[in-house]
Amino acid sequence: MVTIDMLTRRSFWREVCGQLNIDEGAGDSGHSRIRADAGTVKREQQRLGIDGYFRFDEVVDKARIQPLRSGAERLVRAGIPAVFLSIYDEFWQMVSDFEVIGTELLGEQYRIFPDYWVWYLDPAREQAGWKPHREGYVDSDDRNYPTTSISLWLALSDATAENGCVYVLPKSKDQGYPSSVNLELDTLQHIRALEARAGSIIGWNQSVFHWGSQSAQWAEEPRVSFAMEFSPVSQRRDIPGMLDATGLPNFEQRLRLIAMQFEHYKHLHGEAEIYMDFSAANREERATSVA
Repeated sequence: MVTIDMLTRRSFWREVCGQLNIDEGAGDSGHSRIRADAGTVKREQQRLGIDGYFRFDEVVDKARIQPLRSGAERLVRAGIPAVFLSIYDEFWQMVSDFEVIGTELLGEQYRIFPDYWVWYLDPAREQAGWKPHREGYVDSDDRNYPTTSISLWLALSDATAENGCVYVLPKSKDQGYPSSVNLELDTLQHIRALEARAGSIIGWNQSVFHWGSQSAQWAEEPRVSFAMEFSPVSQRRDIPGMLDATGLPNFEQRLRLIAMQFEHYKHLHGEAEIYMDFSAANREERATSVA
């Protein structure tokens, strides 16, 4: 049986996922290993501006994806929420490599919100992603409201219509953008499925309506993925726990961040009592020492 004390020990995590590392060079990948040519970047900048979302197909090598996917699978088999994948260096090395795309899309350096999640949708249980929502509801009637923050979502497995891919309502087709909490019936034909091969990065500005669909028992594999949220440095968001893109967390800070995720997203999922107890015992209010 897992205990709170076990969850705070490096030795426990090395036993669970022995192929992954802890505090052995987190964030120090030397150079970005994400492939995104100039033409693709320009197209996705335009798509982000017009429709509020973007996609970069298979830009991460499968050799880097597989250890993270295997790690998530080991965690789930052990009855541990997949968000604990972020205890490992390889997770944060990947986040560091997002910089090549994040800076191009936002037009400048960014900081990372202390809010993220890792999903493992089991089709045998017909699990679903999160319900339709906007990350941020903006009090504005301006349908051309600019991008002020983005979410980047990495596919660790193929994401398909049957195993729970993400759907978006393009902002150019969204009469309620960026403030309405309702999805109008006459917009349904405009919804786009963001199916993605493993190693693809998709994302959206945080005012875009989006959701993860429900997986079906007919799916060939689970949907495994994670997402981070970025904000331009010039936005000067005074949110405790914001991470610098080049200053990534050590083991103790990762524990606090994971604890924060259970609290922050408790309205979207349910976890066993032990993990909520872990959250209460380990989080600091917005983990101010992480920044």
